Amino acid sequence: MPQDPLGTRSPDVNPYSMAQAITAGLLFLSPVYSAADSALIIQVENDAHIPGGILSQAEVLTQQIFHDAGVQTRWTGPGIENACRSAMLGVRILSSSSTLREAPDALGVAVVSDRPENSWLADIFYGAIAQRVVTRSETVVLLANVIAHEVGHLLLGPNHSVGQLMRGEWVNRGLNSPAKLSPLRFDRGEARQLLDAASTRLNTCIPRDPNQKAP
Repeated sequence: MPQDPLGTRSPDVNPYSMAQAITAGLLFLSPVYSAADSALIIQVENDAHIPGGILSQAEVLTQQIFHDAGVQTRWTGPGIENACRSAMLGVRILSSSSTLREAPDALGVAVVSDRPENSWLADIFYGAIAQRVVTRSETVVLLANVIAHEVGHLLLGPNHSVGQLMRGEWVNRGLNSPAKLSPLRFDRGEARQLLDAASTRLNTCIPRDPNQKAP
C-alpha cells in the first residue's frame, strides 16, 4: 500500500476492500464509451463540502500536473454516464483527518489493487490538509498535490520514487513546505508509466470494429 504524501506509513493491508469501495456509492458507471474521448475521467465526490472555488481551482491545478506528464484528464462530479469503468477514477474528499489507525497523519490513501485496472478509488483527508495550511492559496496547492499523488498511485501502483510528487515523504512539514507552495511534478520515468497506464485503460474502452479481424 502507498504511504501518505507526508511520509507516515500506511498499513500493509488495504484499508478498504474493493467491495467496501464499491458500496461507498462514489461511482455511477456505464459500459458505454465514446472512442473520441481520449481523457481519463476523474470523478470527484466532495463529501467535505469544500467551497466550490477552492475545489475547482485545485482540480484545474491537478489537471495541469497530469497534462504536463502527458496524460489528459476530465474532472466531473458524481453521476457521469457514457464511460467505461477502466477509464474512470474516483476521488472522495472526506472532511475528517486520517481514518487509518496505522497512519493517523496521512493526507490521503489510494485503494490499490493487485490488478492495476481495478484500482479506481482514492480518499483525501481534507481535515488533515486544513490543519497544515494558512491561506487559500496554500489550501488549493496542497489539495492539488495530494489528489495528484493519490491518483498517481491508482495508475502507477503503490511504489514511491525519489522524485517530487511520488516520493514517500514530502520533506519540511513546516510553514515553508514546498508541497503547499507550488505544484509538484511527476518525473520523466513516472510520466512514461502514467501515459502507458492511461493508454491501456482507454484502449480497453474503445469498441472494436466487428468486421475487423483479430491480429
